[in-house]
Amino acid sequence: LVAAACLRRPKRTTQMAALALAGCALAAAASFLIPNRYTSTVVMRVTRPIDPKRWYGERGPVPAAERVEQLQQEILSRTNLEEIIQKPFLNLYERERRRIPMEEVVARMRKHDVGIQMLGPSPGQEFRISFTYGDPLKAQAVVRVLASQFIERNLSDQRDETKMANEEYRLMAEHKVGENLAVLDPPACRSRRLRPTG
Repeated sequence: LVAAACLRRPKRTTQMAALALAGCALAAAASFLIPNRYTSTVVMRVTRPIDPKRWYGERGPVPAAERVEQLQQEILSRTNLEEIIQKPFLNLYERERRRIPMEEVVARMRKHDVGIQMLGPSPGQEFRISFTYGDPLKAQAVVRVLASQFIERNLSDQRDETKMANEEYRLMAEHKVGENLAVLDPPACRSRRLRPTG
């Protein structure tokens, strides 16, 4: 059929072939202009205490989503994200920091690149931390930093509570039979092509 078309209408066939080649060239060029983006994720879980009544006592249980939100506010604060961005082994958003104030860089990071989401039906105990960036190693490194901060801050809060609690609470915290924060799935990274986001 192609040969017949070439013989019958050589001029039109040549024009169509040229247009097709131009379209392929444009598509190839566009694919290089759209940056490769990598999303790294880690799944964590708030484990419930073995004996909730003894662990929570009079204060009553704190929903996992509420506990995660408390920690999230500290970890996604402007000050903490600035520190993460400027860590020497990460040095994130180098180009952007040359053009716009750090405050805007942090706002864009929080809006487009970093995410913390509760999983499963309520009351879900699992949540996912994700970070999207142009470098897969840095994407994974940021997720590791965020997961470590969740665990460290949770332990720090527990230590503060233990100081004011009774002996029974201290023993439960010491033997890890109370509420704990654990990593379920370690940081994983996947590639995806995205259009640049402002």
